[in-house]
Amino acid sequence: MTIEDNETQVRFESSSYSASEGDGSVSLVVQRIGMGMGTVTVDYAVNGGTATRNTDYSVADGTLTWSDGDTANKTIRISLTDDPVAERTETVVLTLSNVTSNGEETPLGDPASAVLSITDNDDAGFVVEPSAGSLTVREGGAAAAATVALTSRPLADVTVSFETPSRVTVRTANTADSTRLVFTPSNWNISQTVELLAVDDAEEQETVTLTVTARTQSLDNNYDNLSDTLDVTIEDNDGQSTGGGGSGALGAGWMLILIGLGSWFMGMRALVSNVVSEDYVQYAELGGVDSRRILSRYVMRNALVPQMTGLAMSLGAIFNGAIITEEVFGYPGVGSLLVDAVHAGDYSLVLGITTISIVSVATAVLIIDLAYPFLDPRVKLA
Repeated sequence: MTIEDNETQVRFESSSYSASEGDGSVSLVVQRIGMGMGTVTVDYAVNGGTATRNTDYSVADGTLTWSDGDTANKTIRISLTDDPVAERTETVVLTLSNVTSNGEETPLGDPASAVLSITDNDDAGFVVEPSAGSLTVREGGAAAAATVALTSRPLADVTVSFETPSRVTVRTANTADSTRLVFTPSNWNISQTVELLAVDDAEEQETVTLTVTARTQSLDNNYDNLSDTLDVTIEDNDGQSTGGGGSGALGAGWMLILIGLGSWFMGMRALVSNVVSEDYVQYAELGGVDSRRILSRYVMRNALVPQMTGLAMSLGAIFNGAIITEEVFGYPGVGSLLVDAVHAGDYSLVLGITTISIVSVATAVLIIDLAYPFLDPRVKLA
């Protein structure tokens, strides 16, 4: 009859271990039980589990060795990958085998296998927040922007749709559907923008704060049916004056002209100061020419020539500035229409507005060129 000593064996210290993927690594302890006589070796290898080797963790199959008299615990170190994917808890199964001994007989004890559970540290979620400060939108005015971002990498595409009240619409850069955003496993870490606009109706209404709900859809269960909300304030424009000297490009253009009047006056003053010191002006004064005639016929006509050139050069800035002015002050005009057309991908409208702007500026410059002979006698029409 053979009696096996159950105190002489090689085994795992525990049959189960757990760690978070953010821990970096985890060690599984293997024990040698007995007097420690002779040299003992045992092989270990991965033998299953739901985690993916070299993706979720890294460990090489190997051999543990105890020298004669050594009974200290040995460890198997497993490196954990801290990825941005929100996952379920995954497992790794390690098994001991092939115990050898040249001293006391050392069988494989229990537990001979251990299960490592790797818990995830990535929470699936998404965040919707204003791009700058609070969200306030005026009917017919510029859009307010909000930023949408995922907190971890999904396993499948995530579509974000928006549930809006009747006074609010949304607009995105998604050419397939401008009311939705789509995140993929490859671009999940790039935030996207959604614009909120107030519906421009003819009804006079009070300023109200409304809630827009963003909701996800995905084949990744961690990212399916998540939601977040935004509060947006809607201001009415019915029965109120928009100010600014008129709406649209005309009002914006007048505003830009008024802003530039100061520099034009200063430039005219400098030009007049230079012209009055010219020889022909002094000669006219010595000749007894009336001062009003000198001012109108000699000084003003010559001083206006550079100003006319500057006016021609600044005409293009009126249309460029109209875009900025309308976006800042919420004017519904050609500039804001162009911005809306660009966001919506309406290339025909963009082309039409651009063509009208070019023709308008070119016509104005032509008129100024034709006016040169009336100011400068040295210029004649061919």
